Amino acid sequence: MGFFDRLNAGGTVDADNRDSLFESGLETDASDTYANKNKLFIEFYHLPSNKSVAFKGFITEWSDKFDSKYNTEDVYGRNDPIHTFQGTSREISVSWDVPAASAKEAQENLARISLLAQFLYPSYNIDQYDFGVAGSSSTIPLKVGTMSKAPLVKVRFANLIIDSKGGNVTSPSAKNGGLICAMTGLTVTADLEAGVIDATGVATPKAFKLSTNLKVLHQHSLGWDGTKWMGNNEGNAKGFPYNAWGGGRADSGHLGLDSSRTTVEGSTASAPASSGAGPPGGSGGTGTP
Repeated sequence: MGFFDRLNAGGTVDADNRDSLFESGLETDASDTYANKNKLFIEFYHLPSNKSVAFKGFITEWSDKFDSKYNTEDVYGRNDPIHTFQGTSREISVSWDVPAASAKEAQENLARISLLAQFLYPSYNIDQYDFGVAGSSSTIPLKVGTMSKAPLVKVRFANLIIDSKGGNVTSPSAKNGGLICAMTGLTVTADLEAGVIDATGVATPKAFKLSTNLKVLHQHSLGWDGTKWMGNNEGNAKGFPYNAWGGGRADSGHLGLDSSRTTVEGSTASAPASSGAGPPGGSGGTGTP
């Protein structure tokens, strides 16, 4: 598989055959194996273009904010104001490092970042009109673009950023199980202390720091029908938001824990905490190769 095939694997390659998304070219680089085999990478799928790009899971910051909004009204003679519920929104903030183990990977990283930046722009329908020139048989072409699709993306990182309705932790794919989001921006920072690979007219930093905010758009029902969560009958949405139980869940067998010590159906697990997300033989660390 070539570099651009790997770069756009979410749109052009079978989502379950993704064992070579990352190839730094350095045989001793364990992060390739860790990202490819353990499927710990963050991926963005651009809905307008049907393309995706992935980064190794060197996650440095992740936060998931649920914001419930109420309309507050003060009433004469009443000490407590009246709060009328309006809705609950969700926004995810995520930051990650993009280091390079070789000059080849540094170039690929820069291409991946460039493609992610392109995902912030919408899709247009382009029409061309030819206008005649007075006193001449020639025409002047004028292209007019009309925005057809907003730059929405699907984002996936393990079970922490996932569409609970269709996502499955054992086969991560932003196209098939990513969370639909409005990406409000992208901050790209070069870690110049790590060094730069330079050539004539070219400077490629060896390491980058990326961060973005994601306004979430859910594809399943949110709320309660009496004592029943409304997403129970919608795919894997029973495990919203992190597939902690229900279909496609991160269960005890998947985590390598003793299944007899872990309860199901959303009740509190009695199994001890495990770093589990670290590389085999290492000290561990959430999503960090």
